Amino acid sequence: MSTQTFYEKNLFSQISNLIAGTLYNVQVTPVKCNRSLNPQSFSFYTIPSAIRDLTVVEVTTSSLSLNWSKPEGNCDSYSVYLTSLTPSFTDKKTIECSTNACSVTNLKSGVQYNITITAKVNDTIEGVPFSASHYTKPSKISSITPENNSSKVIKASWTKPDGYQSGFEYCLKEAGNISCQDCNIQNCDGSSNCTISRNCSITTDLSMEESGKSAGTMYCLCVTPLTNDNSLAGETTVTSTYTEPNTVNLSLTPDSKSIFSNWTIAENYQSFQVSIRESESNNILQSDKTENLYYTFQGLHAAVNYTVTVTTVNGDLKSDVVTVSIFTKPTKPESCSAKGGQAGINVTYVPPIDSGNSNINYSVKYISSFWKEENVTYTNKTNINIPNLQNGTTYRIEVRVVAGSLMSDPCTAEAQTEPEKMTLTLIMMCSSIEPLYCGKITTKDDMLKKLTDLTNPTLNGVYWGLKWVNRN
Repeated sequence: MSTQTFYEKNLFSQISNLIAGTLYNVQVTPVKCNRSLNPQSFSFYTIPSAIRDLTVVEVTTSSLSLNWSKPEGNCDSYSVYLTSLTPSFTDKKTIECSTNACSVTNLKSGVQYNITITAKVNDTIEGVPFSASHYTKPSKISSITPENNSSKVIKASWTKPDGYQSGFEYCLKEAGNISCQDCNIQNCDGSSNCTISRNCSITTDLSMEESGKSAGTMYCLCVTPLTNDNSLAGETTVTSTYTEPNTVNLSLTPDSKSIFSNWTIAENYQSFQVSIRESESNNILQSDKTENLYYTFQGLHAAVNYTVTVTTVNGDLKSDVVTVSIFTKPTKPESCSAKGGQAGINVTYVPPIDSGNSNINYSVKYISSFWKEENVTYTNKTNINIPNLQNGTTYRIEVRVVAGSLMSDPCTAEAQTEPEKMTLTLIMMCSSIEPLYCGKITTKDDMLKKLTDLTNPTLNGVYWGLKWVNRN
């Protein structure tokens, strides 16, 4: 404790070299003729000095943690005043702190605050103010909504978070086969002031769009709110988004009970949705998902028209559907028979087992080698009557299963129409140097055989016959 004593002829005095923030007692004694009269006493505090070295040690979306050096002299406590400097965000906070470290809570996110701190003594006397400004962190975006992306364009939007943002930093990173955890768009080095990373963009909009991307690819999309002229970043929101995959070039190779499908595709893909249905009924028979560039549909019926669809899948996005129809290979009827009648033939046949109960088509062809005549009838029935044929003619019948442009091997049968018989008399003269040769039975039989062999190639395929007629 120090004491100052001095004599003054005036009715006032300037006291200097005092300690800031200190309580002083003053006694004024009148002196007359070297005699001290009744003294007058009072006390006062000097004003505290300004604090020093204000530091913001931690920043959140709703608080600022402050630290500073004590002022020179003395002080009992500190008053901390915060006032919003960001337009449209009116906010004021006042707190009392007993030490030189203090946290201010319930602030608005992303807002710039003017911070004023004064040292206090005697709970009422505030010292020289010290002022600085700082931002709270901007609030995190709650979610990102991918839009209708195309094969080359990524679009997304988000809802504005609470508080103030000077902009938004977004970054796209091709994910490959990894899940999206981050986009490596911040470089904070342990501090709140983050530098803007490369390959990212800043926008003041609540949406983004980038073109020139690879089709069928998963991207990590990260969006970070910014404040303080885009120099202070909030927490990053990460989501995965996809470009729409390309359609495939589809090829089909049928067998009687299966269809092998294979395809090619440009650029990237995740998987394929494949399905098959009967074209006539439109009922889906099989549906599956595969990551291969091929698929075999088994357990099908022969000679049936099937429609195969392949859709490229990439996350929640799907390409346009590629559709190709094809018939399975037909197999020939199990059996067939033909029965001739008057100028017509009735043909009956049994469907192939491989076709099951499917509705299939047939071609029924008749051939006459004698008349050099043939004709084909198409039908989906299992029996047919062929009218207007030549009487007494042998016809070859060929029944095939028809499937588009494909035909099975034939099931064959023969039948002869009923003849209208006519008699033609041939008279032959026999002469021989051998006595009684022409009268022998063996001579007649031998002649009849030779005549039959001679005639057969000409009349093959129609009804005819030769026999001797004895004429007396």
